[in-house]
Order: sequence, then structure tokens, then C-alpha cells
Amino acid sequence: MALLCMKCDLYPISQVTPLVNGFNEITIHAPSIASMALPGHYVILEEKHPCYLLATQTDAISLMTQQADILGMKEIHLSPLLGEPLAAPTQDAFYLLQAQEDGLNALIFYLKKYRRAFHGLILIEAEQFPFKPCPSRILIQGMPANVIAALPLFEDWGIPHRLASQNAQPGCFEGSVSELANIWLNVTTHTMPVKELLITPSPCLLPS
Repeated sequence: MALLCMKCDLYPISQVTPLVNGFNEITIHAPSIASMALPGHYVILEEKHPCYLLATQTDAISLMTQQADILGMKEIHLSPLLGEPLAAPTQDAFYLLQAQEDGLNALIFYLKKYRRAFHGLILIEAEQFPFKPCPSRILIQGMPANVIAALPLFEDWGIPHRLASQNAQPGCFEGSVSELANIWLNVTTHTMPVKELLITPSPCLLPS
């Protein structure tokens, strides 16, 4: 696979925080990117690794990545912002958000910004997660009884969600988020329109 050709600038890495399963949260001093970034934007790391943004500060961006070749680096090449911002939630719909792999970055960024206005259900799929799942305390009507794995951050925020994985993992739905979404939709009655949104892995890979 080959990546889109574009100018990449060099930015200093200000912090690396180890997570689990080989993931790291990386904070990069990039004021020009941070000032314009919104949930749904992504960048290319070192001209080969696309990754959604996790968060922004006044002069920095953060992201979670499993790319081991970035560890130990003091500076990193980043592309300009790519992708389209995710639309803010409205009060007249129930949102069914589905995220795959590094789409979790975009999902967390989205909820940091909009969670007080968000009304809906979130489904997250990955081969491995950058956090240790916990049993959910939030009851979700229509969800298979054995699907209880949750993200601690979303539990703290009180946001209904569940995890899925093609690898058998305790408490996770064994399959795709699309399959889990269909199961839930088919057994649940909705009092308002359901808006579905699938956040796929950073979509800038092109056939070589």
C-alpha cells in the first residue's frame, strides 16, 4: 500500500505515556495543527502511519498508536490535517456510533467535545484495545447478556457502550461492530430517528 504524497513537517514530541497492549499516548507540540483540529481529523505519522487525533491542547495534539518505530523519537514528521470533522450531535436523534481500530481516537475526541449533548449508543471494535476493559455498570436494553466489556473512561462519563473483537476476549462481542449493531437494532424499539455513523480506521491508504 502507498500513502498520499504531501508535505510533512517536523514537530517535537513532548510526552509519551505507555498504555497496554503495546499502545502509547503521544503528545506532540504542534500549535498550527492544534488550532484547527476537530474530532474526525487525522494526520499521517512519518509519511506512513495514518492516525486519528485523540485530543488537542492550546499548542499540542495527542493520539494513541501501536507503532513501535515511533518510540524513542524526539521529533516526528506529521502531515497536514486530513479527513472531515464529525458533525455535532443534535437533540432530535438517537446516535449509534461505531468505531473500528484507531477510530477510537476520533471517538474519544468527539465525546470530549460533545458528550454533554450526546444521546445514543457507542460500539467499539478492535483486535486489541489500548486500555484494560472492565465490566460495564450501564444496562443496555437489547444487548446480548454476555457482552459486558467496557472502556473505563466511558463508564466514568456514563455513556452507554460495548466492545467487540474478532479475537475472543472476555466480555466482548465476538464479531464486528456492524454485526453487533444489527443485533441491537433488530430487538430494540426506538422513539426517535436513529442516526448511524461508522468511524473506520484512518482512511488514507491507496492501492500501490
